[in-house]
Amino acid sequence: MLVESAGVFLGLLAIYTMRIGNFNISPTARQGGRFVDSGPYRIIRHPMYTAQILALIPLVVDYFSYFRLAAILLLCINLLLKIEYEETQLLKHFSEYETYRKRTKKLIPYLY
Repeated sequence: MLVESAGVFLGLLAIYTMRIGNFNISPTARQGGRFVDSGPYRIIRHPMYTAQILALIPLVVDYFSYFRLAAILLLCINLLLKIEYEETQLLKHFSEYETYRKRTKKLIPYLY
């Protein structure tokens, strides 16, 4: 429950920091969007994706099935592919994104 709650909290914090209207559901830079590197974005570039994974891992561990395991693995693969695409778009859209990429991690603070 603690890990799940941490995932929900991180997701809400990321949305609050990004502000409604500054992000897309699709992994493309919003026209007129602003660059955000505060809040959880100071440490990781994709806290909303990290939040999804954190919130779902306990559902696999607590009620294990191969179907749930496959579902979370597919989600992780999907998110990694979205990150690659999204980052190419953000590099084109924001001049400061390359510097930001060098000082932050993708999903796991200080690791990856």
